[in-house]
Amino acid sequence: MTSSSLQTDQQGLSPLRRDCPRCTLFVLALLACALPHAQRLDYATTPQDSAFAVRVLGSLEPEQSTAQNMLLAGNMLLGQPYVAGTLDELERETTCLYLTRTDCILFVETCLNLARTARCWGNFLDFALMVQHSRYRHGQPSDYMERLHYTTEWIRHNEARGILKDVTLECGGRVYGHPINYMSSHPGSYPKMDGSVMQIEADLNSIPFTYIPKSDVAKASLKPGDIICFVTSIEGLDIQHVALYVGDGRFMHASTARKMVTIDERTVSEYCYAGRTIAGIKVVRATDTFVPGDKVKYDDKYFTVRPIPDHIFSLMQGRSYKPDCTLGRDALRYLTVLHRNASGETRIGEMVVSADIAWDVLDIFRNLYAQSYPIEKMRLVDYYNADDDLSMADNNSSAFNWRKIAGSSSLSKHSLGVAIDINPLYNPHVKNGGADNRGDSPYVIRKGDACHRLFLEKGFSWGGSWKSSKDYQHFEK
Repeated sequence: MTSSSLQTDQQGLSPLRRDCPRCTLFVLALLACALPHAQRLDYATTPQDSAFAVRVLGSLEPEQSTAQNMLLAGNMLLGQPYVAGTLDELERETTCLYLTRTDCILFVETCLNLARTARCWGNFLDFALMVQHSRYRHGQPSDYMERLHYTTEWIRHNEARGILKDVTLECGGRVYGHPINYMSSHPGSYPKMDGSVMQIEADLNSIPFTYIPKSDVAKASLKPGDIICFVTSIEGLDIQHVALYVGDGRFMHASTARKMVTIDERTVSEYCYAGRTIAGIKVVRATDTFVPGDKVKYDDKYFTVRPIPDHIFSLMQGRSYKPDCTLGRDALRYLTVLHRNASGETRIGEMVVSADIAWDVLDIFRNLYAQSYPIEKMRLVDYYNADDDLSMADNNSSAFNWRKIAGSSSLSKHSLGVAIDINPLYNPHVKNGGADNRGDSPYVIRKGDACHRLFLEKGFSWGGSWKSSKDYQHFEK
């Protein structure tokens, strides 16, 4: 089915227990000493699964394409047992990372994110973060409905992020008039579901659904590493199975029949005809694009200023760009930059600022990177549901957010896109009379350091110089 939540044969499973040796949980809070204030990761795994992931990452080739590395990862997972419902075992929603037991979509998702992590020279925590971002609508496992339950939405979410591309039409496909409403039509199968599913389905149905009819599958122009989604004729459902194409008509998948990851003896076309409810396939191709948060090598192409892309503006709606926002979209710009963290890793950052200051801000961050000034992360505040407290607690540097000043009825300068907060966890807002006890972290901003100097050279003022309260993270213009 389209995800573990769409399995029809899952049973009521009891939550994992901390005293269960099979189900040892590794959650960010337990890693605080080793990884202080890392990007807000909330995940569950086992020693066997995390060790397996590290072993796979060590066998992949950063210089190879995402598709090639997906197939390499898939080959290493051959023989792992098929197990349904693993994402629903815990009482609360969290990012479950299992390689030693998987279902069809999780197998493909795991291979994709292992491949992307390898291309970024990443580690297990990078892998966990990539899974979290690809699996959840806004990149955080805040609740059950944040998970992308329909495979179609999972595809479109990752296509909007530049990670996947739906090439069904390019491969000979056509529009398939098959409305998606399976979850809302079967509420008894999804006890954690709420009413928002109807809007999710309406959004999915607002865009034509495409497929290649099974009569045309044999002549479709598939490439090794393609994600093959077997489209179903079951009313209301979109995809009933997912696999990786290996070439010569064959495919690799977590097989419900053989109960393990295997390379099927049948071709894609033969599998379609063997399935009574299979109508055809959808073809999705992994890109080699790097996205914000990814670890990369330096390239000036990552320093960009552009109008806000549609998929970014959609993410901002109702979050940083609230219904009462009077600032036009054209007054803002979307930036991508490179930044180094305290470990010296180069990562892609993103930020939305006023169009009036966009090029000055780009120049500041280009110079901060050149001078190795550490900034831990730069993601849109929308990934934290535009909650400043969550963003600051994650030490996330950000800018635009249509909001009032805390404890005031006046708009913050963040609402105009002319204020930027840098490393906020280590540079807090200290109220009048409060002591500066920020310590000696490399993320602390000091008067006269590169960050302070570069912002002031561009005409910004620093909150750390205010006479009453001090806002050490804050620069505004």
